[in-house]
Amino acid sequence: MSSSTHSRRSCKHNLLLAVVTTILTALLLGFAGTVILAGIANSGRDARMAYRTLDYDVTVQDDGSLRIVETVDVRLDKQKNHKPWRQIYQRYTLDSNQLTGISGISVEHLDTGDIYTQGDIVQPKDVRRAHGWNSEHAGTWYIANVENPKSKQSPLTGYTSIAPTDNVADPHRQTVEIGWNIPETKRASSMRFRVEMTFDNVATSYDDVTKFQWEPVSKDNSVPIGTLTARIHYPQPLDDANSWAWLHFEGPDSSIGRIDDGFEFRAHDVRSRMYVDYLSMTANDVTPYVMRMADTATKDATIAAEAQARADWDSRRTRDARLTIAGIAIGGALWLVCVVMMVLQCLRILRGIRYRGPIEYWRGAPAISPGAAARLYNIVVDYGNGEAATAPAMAATLMALVNKRIIAVFPGKVSLYNGEDGRPPLDLTSATPSMAMARLNALDEEHRSKAMKRCTFVLLPAAFDQRDPYTTRLCASERALLDILVEIGERTGSNVFDTKQMNKAVRKWKQARKRFQQFTQTCRGELQHVHAVKVSDRALHWWGAGAIASLLFVCVLLCFGVGEVVFTGIVACAALALTLFPLIRAPKYTLDPQGAKVAGQVEGLARYLLDFSHFQDRTMLDVTLWGEYLVYATAFGISKDVVAQFASAAAELRDAAWLDAHADMAPVLYWSMCTTTSGAAFTNDGGASVGGASFFDFGAQMGSNFSSMMSAASGGGSSSGSGFGGGGGGGGAGGGSFGGR
Repeated sequence: MSSSTHSRRSCKHNLLLAVVTTILTALLLGFAGTVILAGIANSGRDARMAYRTLDYDVTVQDDGSLRIVETVDVRLDKQKNHKPWRQIYQRYTLDSNQLTGISGISVEHLDTGDIYTQGDIVQPKDVRRAHGWNSEHAGTWYIANVENPKSKQSPLTGYTSIAPTDNVADPHRQTVEIGWNIPETKRASSMRFRVEMTFDNVATSYDDVTKFQWEPVSKDNSVPIGTLTARIHYPQPLDDANSWAWLHFEGPDSSIGRIDDGFEFRAHDVRSRMYVDYLSMTANDVTPYVMRMADTATKDATIAAEAQARADWDSRRTRDARLTIAGIAIGGALWLVCVVMMVLQCLRILRGIRYRGPIEYWRGAPAISPGAAARLYNIVVDYGNGEAATAPAMAATLMALVNKRIIAVFPGKVSLYNGEDGRPPLDLTSATPSMAMARLNALDEEHRSKAMKRCTFVLLPAAFDQRDPYTTRLCASERALLDILVEIGERTGSNVFDTKQMNKAVRKWKQARKRFQQFTQTCRGELQHVHAVKVSDRALHWWGAGAIASLLFVCVLLCFGVGEVVFTGIVACAALALTLFPLIRAPKYTLDPQGAKVAGQVEGLARYLLDFSHFQDRTMLDVTLWGEYLVYATAFGISKDVVAQFASAAAELRDAAWLDAHADMAPVLYWSMCTTTSGAAFTNDGGASVGGASFFDFGAQMGSNFSSMMSAASGGGSSSGSGFGGGGGGGGAGGGSFGGR
């Protein structure tokens, strides 16, 4: 694979990863945000008790009283305290100026046909046993005065009506509760009841008209209502000249109109704390026996007041709509500006991360350690933040230690070499790769395959001489990894251990994770020391914060001002995707001019290795140099491609005898270039294949070993590891509010 092909593949992979991450994140955040906004917007609808429908059939009587037949469909969900429902109640406010009493009460359970009878006033909390409640109180209704109208559990006393007054400034008021006791119920999707009652002395007769205001739902109501409908019948025929009616409701969906003998109205989605009231005005002869009198005229003033209230309501709704549209437009414009600036900033950062200096190819080792080179390559080529290069950094550092003869790595488990299987023991501290290969080749195919599932690490004598920080042979990251391996050796009780023993020791080592983090921090420090990269401009994040704030503002207006929850979710997900993509795609770092040359060396070396077989003027086969090349190829994650390039460039590397004779002292090159015909145990599905021969991806295998070891340090992973093969109104008569216990 050429360097340009690898670069394009890497760019496509990173772009695809950014797109997928963006889409998933946008869908998750957009959905979650929409659900939260919808929950807030619907807070007036979601309740443990709700009226699915509430239907009134009201007859206005000659004396100005209202005979009310109410059909209610109740939904009951589980209560928070897990107690069953026992009681449904409705509260009304008696007012000496417009409602002096409630009489003629009856309750029928429409689902069962049971007619409830009047019973004692009782609170559900005062009856502990379900049997006692169901046998003594269920199926009864009551009416009582409420001492504290603000409390759901207010004490109740015997009902009394109040004396009427003629529109005094300070009328007497009394809250009463009408309730009916149901059998214990945990939850019910629907319970239908018919409740009948008479509101006494509601209307007032003025000099020119008779007028009353009925409020079936007050602002104190906390039970949401799906659909409320009402029909009001009058004792005399009505027409436009002798009757007028107005509906007051804060919601967006309501209507009122005439029927043959009166009016009808509808209100949809009546949320908690919303009121619904009906104002009626008719000629005096429609209800001739009204008791309450007022010696004033009110028709013209009422018509004018209602017309003005309607105009104010329409004006307010128009103004709110305009403000909402303007807010959406301004928020959308601000979001668009922020996103455009984010895209421009992202493009600038992407240009800034690529090396554009004079170095095209670099044929020597870069002036940076393998561990730091892995992080730098991940940053400048893969547009990462360096953290994804931890396993390649460890693998490359390990291979550097192998190349320097500080440690050794052999295929198979320890028992293959210590004589446990009956073969003469092999001193691995002085053994060469060809000796280990001969030991492995002596096995039959089945045992060889099993052996290749592990590999064995050897701490050579030099490992204990190179831990002095003033020693120049090892860089800081190499010393950090060597310290980890020496500690593992001490914990296994031997300088020779295989991957299974290593992972077992690491799992029991409480400080293992911290030591791996220290290695990563050391590589990070080495990279900072050469000043190759610096953190990118934070302006992108500020623009991102502005875009998200603007988008949130728009979504709030769409959800609360327009009421389109689904559309809000679609807009949120689409806009979030456009907002997040520059943030996710933009690299965390850009090149620092102080150390740009090092970045050029890293990119140049990777480019040279990927194009290695195309060069005619390359150096003669130098096993030491080519072994060092493989160390950095592992750091860059391109070892498989580089092995294929080496095999194409030098045919002798495919000759096992030549490797035994010339590469025995270059273990990294030896193990990477070990070839075998098909079916042999050394074939690696993830390695390179050239001319019918398969090669180890030795670097990838070491990376797999360290991934397994780091997983073990975190408390997970396999114990075996890898080896070499892996409107206006309100205040009308009644003021109804509903609830349950």
